[in-house]
Amino acid sequence: MMKSNYQNILTDINASMKHATRSQSQLLNKLTQLEQRYGDLFYPAIFEVLTYTHFKTAEAKKHWQKVIDHLTVLEKNCKREVGIRVAILDYFTNVNKRLKNPILIEIALFKQTQVNAMTDPLTTLFNRRYFTEVIKREFERARRYKSPISLIFFDIDNFKSYNDYNGHIEGDVLLKRVSDIMKKAIRQPDIACRYGGEEFVIICPETRKQNALVVAERIRKTIEKEKFKGERKSQPSGTVTISGGISSFPVDANSIQSLIATADDALYRAKLAQKNSIALFYREKRNFIRMKKELFIDFREVSDGYINRKLGQTKNISEGGILFTATQPVRVGSELEITIKHPQEKKRRADFLARVVRVEEMENELYEIAICFLGLTEKKQNKLKAFIKTK
Repeated sequence: MMKSNYQNILTDINASMKHATRSQSQLLNKLTQLEQRYGDLFYPAIFEVLTYTHFKTAEAKKHWQKVIDHLTVLEKNCKREVGIRVAILDYFTNVNKRLKNPILIEIALFKQTQVNAMTDPLTTLFNRRYFTEVIKREFERARRYKSPISLIFFDIDNFKSYNDYNGHIEGDVLLKRVSDIMKKAIRQPDIACRYGGEEFVIICPETRKQNALVVAERIRKTIEKEKFKGERKSQPSGTVTISGGISSFPVDANSIQSLIATADDALYRAKLAQKNSIALFYREKRNFIRMKKELFIDFREVSDGYINRKLGQTKNISEGGILFTATQPVRVGSELEITIKHPQEKKRRADFLARVVRVEEMENELYEIAICFLGLTEKKQNKLKAFIKTK
């Protein structure tokens, strides 16, 4: 139950409020069903929908029980249906006295005002103010229920050059089109925001870093294939591209500030390395024990054909990734299909999917390459552990 997506709860409550307005008893029955289905997650969600206030779970549960009791008293005294909204208003105004000066407003008008306040007018994505509010809520929820949350920072490559060559009107068109691509590419629980200028951020609740990478790569590849006015003459690569950085709680960060900082750090490395790439924040040494192993490895970039395979030798290996040397470099952020082979036992081999997170040129025309594994199934994890433990 703790893993149920909070956004789904909010959606279900909103739907119940919309479709059960004719009968207050019907509405109450529906809310009771949602309470039973979602358990403790229901209580902060119901007050977020009905009062736009935020309570911790225990406090919200206490208030909801008192609201229900207050509703019963009101209906008994008035000898008619009162409704849950009226009961909440009277409870928080006259009993609990949390609301000092409430204002009555038609819900449609209120929602439109709210949308305007939290939306960027140019791109119609959520704005930075909304991001600041939502990241606090989602991070606290992730911490409370011990679930992951990932942050993707994006920055349009060479946007100033595009703006200078094509003019600000075309620059605005570019921002709108990039925003539209993001809207179509993200999943239902993801939250896309314009962070400022040509920077964007996507909050991915209940999402590990590797899964956020799938979303980020989908956006990057789509933008790379799009055709934009004046891109050939204004862009160094001849096409508009975007770079991104990804960080996750609890693997990379233990606070909102560190989550933002590590995602921004990953974005900086993506821009510095090659642009038109997605970089994962990488700090695997803190999370996995690395074992010195001399294993053979052959690999290819997924974008290449199967002909161009390259060879390398591992320096160390962990359950999170591999550090190996090779005679040819690869692009930071690229996806690799790798095969690990035992030097003495030729039949011992295993295939994995990985992402390049660091490349450094060494002496003797060698390159040191760090990769992290992607999408490890239980079967793949067992094969990997066997290689790590083997002599």
